[in-house]
Amino acid sequence: MLKRASNALRRALAPRDGCIILMYHRVGAPGCDPEHLAVTAGKLAEQIAVLKRNRTVVPLSWLKERMAQGLSVAGTAAVTFDDGYADVLHQGRPALARLDCPATVFLATGAIGTGANMWWDLVGRLFLVSPALPPEVTVARQGRRQSIALDAADRGSRMRAYGQVSEMVRPLPSRERDAVVDDLVRQIWGAREDRDEDRLMRPEEVQAWYSKGMFEIGAHTVSHPSLPTLPAAEQRAEIAESSRACTTLTGEPPTGFAYPYGHYDAAVMEAAAAAGIAIAVTAEKRRIGPAEPMLALPRYYVGDWDAAAFARHMSFQA
Repeated sequence: MLKRASNALRRALAPRDGCIILMYHRVGAPGCDPEHLAVTAGKLAEQIAVLKRNRTVVPLSWLKERMAQGLSVAGTAAVTFDDGYADVLHQGRPALARLDCPATVFLATGAIGTGANMWWDLVGRLFLVSPALPPEVTVARQGRRQSIALDAADRGSRMRAYGQVSEMVRPLPSRERDAVVDDLVRQIWGAREDRDEDRLMRPEEVQAWYSKGMFEIGAHTVSHPSLPTLPAAEQRAEIAESSRACTTLTGEPPTGFAYPYGHYDAAVMEAAAAAGIAIAVTAEKRRIGPAEPMLALPRYYVGDWDAAAFARHMSFQA
């Protein structure tokens, strides 16, 4: 597969602009998706077909090696998925395999095998799906309490509450974030309800996904925190422990690392380097330039777009 990719690059008649990395999360049509993270399998296939007509799609490991040698990556693309949702294996991998498209999944390793839903999926279902809501909920964080008024009959009220809570909890350390979400679960549902369709992969599913040089695994921290908000020791632990877990799952070191929410700074990059990470990706939308730092590579968010819309967003030929 790598040989075919290299041959395709050599056959290119003219140089194209820098590499692009695509950022996906889920494949399917979940019942609640306020962050627009999911792409259906059909749309994914359409998008990859357009991508392959315009770019040579390469594994992230190929990109890492090429950039480390200072060689050109013009005209290439890499496909990535954050978090490690099980639907990426069950609905995404078959579509990618049919199109001979390599991809990397970045694992939030703390949730692998637990069946626990990510906090944003829980908060989305709490406020946007629950048939009944109390007139208000209280969010307790960092020693302060804030009340949020709710109107179950008003979709706008539900969306505002979801947005407020998401903005409040996203920057919190994971233990405090999870305590806030658990308290909201108690106020609205009484008991936690994790959905199987929203879970991350199990260890055996990670192994079913993994194929060196084709379907690769990267690290994405243990608990999916906003890394710049953490003390240096916790930054290092989140990155290093996630990397070790990926190695245990596949028998190989992770291909690279993705910063949760795309949040990073110089200290976080240093922590990644100290953990042995050679390539890391953000959520900044642009093509990879000739002198791009390998620990802060940009990526393009991809939505549930048809082929024509995808081509417009990527500035491709349809």
